[in-house]
Amino acid sequence: MKRKWLMLASSLMLAGTALAVDSVVRLGGGAGAPGTQNNIISMSLDNVDPVKSMQVQIADLPNCLRPDSVWLTERCRDFNVYYNDVDGNLNIIVISGNQYLAPGSGEVLRISYTVAEDTDTLTQVALHLSKAIVVGQNYVSLPVQIVDNQFTLTGATAVDQRVGMPVAFTLEQNFPNPFNPATQIPFSLQKEGWVRLAVFNSLGQRIRTLVEGHRQPGVYRAMWDGCDDFGRPVAAGLYLYRLDAGSQSLTRHMLYVK
Repeated sequence: MKRKWLMLASSLMLAGTALAVDSVVRLGGGAGAPGTQNNIISMSLDNVDPVKSMQVQIADLPNCLRPDSVWLTERCRDFNVYYNDVDGNLNIIVISGNQYLAPGSGEVLRISYTVAEDTDTLTQVALHLSKAIVVGQNYVSLPVQIVDNQFTLTGATAVDQRVGMPVAFTLEQNFPNPFNPATQIPFSLQKEGWVRLAVFNSLGQRIRTLVEGHRQPGVYRAMWDGCDDFGRPVAAGLYLYRLDAGSQSLTRHMLYVK
């Protein structure tokens, strides 16, 4: 009988191990043009157990993104966040003194990146979670799965680079238009200088800066993903986009549908 109970207990322990559910740390995607700031990606956590703290390390390959800020969402309002960027690896610690993150699913933090100015081709940057540690009750590490993503660098494409130097300051119609979920905005600069391309709502309020900084003459393409500067999706409707370069300015309309 004793042997029978031991076998049953062993079976239950094995079953408990097999049924254990991992926490899942997910990186969101993003996009931005060379030299632009406030390009936001998000990180979410799916957890079935209360969470005391989390430590992650994010590598961007190739290393052309510089993290400017990391902040917590409302879901982690009782936590603190600490971060640093060492040798192209962004290290983040999320921790609370006496609170636990309740079981659930959703966004836990956001990261704002600046794209290096010398990155001028359309490419994909791999956002890789090289480390993810999730700590639960009694300081026990919980099993973790990770989901990586990509960041699209928008700028001059290989086709654009073969085109001759622009002879005019132009702002083209976005395509596709109407659009969902993203659209591209081509523009040309015939002179070197400071440039800003921004999106405005129907009230004239600036909601997203796509390009801001010094640019050489050339043909460019920026992409808008339908989110504001804080990574929040905007409502469907009519929007303006304006290109400013020195004393020159051009404006066009686009339609976002859902």
